[in-house]
Amino acid sequence: MWDRKTVIKAALGQEAADIVIRNGKIVNVDTLEILKGYSILIKNGLFAYVGREIPDGSIGSDTLEVNAEGSYITPGLIESHTHISYYFKINEFVKYALASGTTTVITETSELGNALGKKGVDNFLNQIKFMPMKLFITTPCFAPLLADLETSRSINEDEIISLFSNPRVLGLGEAYWPKVVYPDERTEKLFEAAERCNIKLQGHSAGARGNKLDAYFASGISSCHEPIAPDEVMERLRMGIHVILREGSNRHDLKAVTPIKDKISDFRLLSASTDGINAQDLIKGHMSSILSRMIKLGWDPLIAIQMLTLNAASVFDLDDKLGSIAPGKVADLCIVDDIAEFRPKTVISNGKIAAQDGKSTVNIKTGDYPESFYHSVKLKKLKKSDFKFKAGKTADAIILEKEFVTTLKHVDCRDVPDDFLFYAVFDRYGNNNSAFSYLIGTGITTGAFATTLNWDCFQLAVFGKRIEDMAAAANRVIEMQGGIAVVNSGVVIADIPLPIGGIISDLSIVQLAEKEKAAEGALISIGCKIKNPLVRFQTLSFSGLPFVKLTDKGLIDVKNRKPLSY
Repeated sequence: MWDRKTVIKAALGQEAADIVIRNGKIVNVDTLEILKGYSILIKNGLFAYVGREIPDGSIGSDTLEVNAEGSYITPGLIESHTHISYYFKINEFVKYALASGTTTVITETSELGNALGKKGVDNFLNQIKFMPMKLFITTPCFAPLLADLETSRSINEDEIISLFSNPRVLGLGEAYWPKVVYPDERTEKLFEAAERCNIKLQGHSAGARGNKLDAYFASGISSCHEPIAPDEVMERLRMGIHVILREGSNRHDLKAVTPIKDKISDFRLLSASTDGINAQDLIKGHMSSILSRMIKLGWDPLIAIQMLTLNAASVFDLDDKLGSIAPGKVADLCIVDDIAEFRPKTVISNGKIAAQDGKSTVNIKTGDYPESFYHSVKLKKLKKSDFKFKAGKTADAIILEKEFVTTLKHVDCRDVPDDFLFYAVFDRYGNNNSAFSYLIGTGITTGAFATTLNWDCFQLAVFGKRIEDMAAAANRVIEMQGGIAVVNSGVVIADIPLPIGGIISDLSIVQLAEKEKAAEGALISIGCKIKNPLVRFQTLSFSGLPFVKLTDKGLIDVKNRKPLSY
């Protein structure tokens, strides 16, 4: 039977609704108004009726009656760009995100593609089918980004294209503009297939200027989350590009771009996202935290809610199904006393009560991973002799500049700062590659840090003051089959195990948050001066950011996409 037939009958009073909600103030994001004295009927996971007079016959003995008691009723919150397919198990993410009011998320999966190949993406797609919130993905786009200059587990273009037929695949993940403006055969093949399959293209236009930006969006890219200033936001809005403002654990751009709210009158091409979140922040909230932050910065509360619901749904053309409280749409909503604080008393997802008073109330299935995912770091224990640094009076050192920028400087080894560190990257996929350089700017003056949590290839990176400590930190990560380790005087003083693919924890969010805090404290104890170091250090080998990086194949010039001699 047509599923909507019973929904129609419930709206007409010919069949009882599953849920009725009374006495709330409905936030209508279609018209930007608050509707008082309205009731809501839910049937078969959809909104059946939103109006003042409940039709006779719509309430039966099995209808759950919810009294909103004068609280606000908003659509469920939606995130249209993030990176939550790795670091924590998806069931752990859902537990906290759902309780804070998020009912739909579209996430990148490039991390899985790089670390585990297509099997990693397939496993994730299988897991999200069973979650009590709606989860969709964008596929990896370039894995790795610069294949000639770095190594990953990789996922090829044919494997990516084969994913386009999955109904939970909505887009091709963020495409870095140089690879699009100057396309190779792989890029052309992916973009042609995406257009043929009606797959959306997400953007990453940081650094693109002038006609290069026009050329980039002429490729069919329809959204971008990279603008960090009001003029950059406006430039893209004028091109008809949906701009996703960023405010998460990795980047805090919202305050800087907030003046855009006073320069435009139509906000339909604006939404916001975390672009990734750590365990400590997730415990405090998810999209709810962004909403509260926006209101504190002076955004109109109704526009802010519209941006995080209806507008976010429109990024992937889901706004005919999601994003507002209206007949025929999926019944996702939050009941909150205070919009500004946004702590839901009740969250309904897919027409069922999923969380109350900040706690999930539904069964969230724990995902399974094949045994091979727990054995992805194919490195033997490292010895001091494996660190093949060249002795000399001078050296090329990577300098940590502001934000996420790194440059290269030729230094006199007899006159270097206290935080001049040895820096190495080892291939962990069985290719026996390794590369060595030096690093300045962390503030670290003793000990060592090692990690497989570095974008996008997730190789084993390690830097430190003493080779012995570097070996100890690297070997702890190898022993854990991935993760983070901080060592001082040969002793592991903090670690974060990421044994699933070398990028995913099997700990609870609370345990992971405790590990994060301990690792941050350990880094401070060995002299680290970097703000948010666990995120910053993930970018040291990332070829998607300027200007110089160390990969498993050596130093590379990111802008010109070529190797540098060492």
